[in-house]
Amino acid sequence: MFEATREYVKKLGLPSGDLFDMPSSVARFPDGGAYRIEVPTVNTAEAVAALLETATKNGITINRVTETYGMFRHTRDEIKEYCRLCHDYGAELLLSVGPRATYDTGATVLSPQGVRISYRLRGMEQVLRGVEDIKRGYDLGCRGFLIYDEGMLWLIGQMRKDGALPKDIIFKDLGAPGAVQPVLVQTAGELGGRQHQPGARLADPHDCCVARGGPRPLDIHTDNPPASGGFIRVYEAPRSCE
Repeated sequence: MFEATREYVKKLGLPSGDLFDMPSSVARFPDGGAYRIEVPTVNTAEAVAALLETATKNGITINRVTETYGMFRHTRDEIKEYCRLCHDYGAELLLSVGPRATYDTGATVLSPQGVRISYRLRGMEQVLRGVEDIKRGYDLGCRGFLIYDEGMLWLIGQMRKDGALPKDIIFKDLGAPGAVQPVLVQTAGELGGRQHQPGARLADPHDCCVARGGPRPLDIHTDNPPASGGFIRVYEAPRSCE
């Protein structure tokens, strides 16, 4: 009963189902590498310094550091220190755009149903504040930003296209909105996202399937805190990075 639908989605360039054979990807980063190491939720400049110092001592290369606290909660000097530390080490930096519903007035976000909107932006004023977050971060030296809201992603993608934001800005859409299948990943790419982080709970066949949503880097969480399930996927990392 699924054959006609499977054939149709194949014509759109989408997989016809979850890829249980887990085919290896031929996509590579510009220098030929198949994977990179990112450390998320590094939410103070002091933590960045400690992370990069420890990585250097242990001979580990950290390719990217991501802040998830909300960049509007950092001072100018703190953001500049983020940028300096990552620049001197040679790591990319992503700052997260806020404010978002978790910081806004209103109790809906604290309810079992309302938690689903927790990282989206509430109302047009929050969207405008998010744009100003990006402009401020760019002026202070950051070129990469973490976006939690699909509407925000569309707007800033248009602004970058029209020259209202610099062309060299990179937007990464987070898994919080639920990009857990290739159609959503493809949509996020069309909205302006250049890198994607799907839901941390996906199995390998799902990740392979999601990766077919577009020729953009895909983040795979290998060590998850209790807030997102607490599961460890370190042993699956080699397979996932193919």
